[in-house]
Amino acid sequence: AILVFVATLCLSYVRWLRVGCMPLLPFLSELDLDGRGPHIFRIGFFVTAVLLAVWLAHIQMVRHGVLLLMSGNASGGPPGRRWMQLLYAGTTFAAIMLVCALVVIAVLPWHTKFLVHSSCWAVVVWAGALWTAGSFWLSRGYAVEPPIRLSMHVRAAPLWV
Repeated sequence: AILVFVATLCLSYVRWLRVGCMPLLPFLSELDLDGRGPHIFRIGFFVTAVLLAVWLAHIQMVRHGVLLLMSGNASGGPPGRRWMQLLYAGTTFAAIMLVCALVVIAVLPWHTKFLVHSSCWAVVVWAGALWTAGSFWLSRGYAVEPPIRLSMHVRAAPLWV
């Protein structure tokens, strides 16, 4: 996802320069110009959002499994400790909002729907910050809370992602 994002930015910036725009760094959405020509920015952002959705879904599913193992009740009871459940729900919501905002940014160009586009950038920043902070505290909880039964395979896995 990061490679696609960086490639999208680089290709869009090269296109920005070839069209005759000033070489100082534009705002990220301006790399789409006015929607003319190849839609490098839109396609790249959409692919980035899809790859990020897959990655975040995988992370959230692994976290859910770890919380179930930590609770000692893998038969459907509430997973993990209560504060970890709330953080897990918060990070899941932030991940969903982050991906949805990226899709909207890719679909709605800034020159036609400026307020929606700008609002989605704010959602990306805030949801990304919430997901990162929640991930930090969940990882701390995995390290501090004594697990009831974790296999050695799960213990060796990097749980901070």
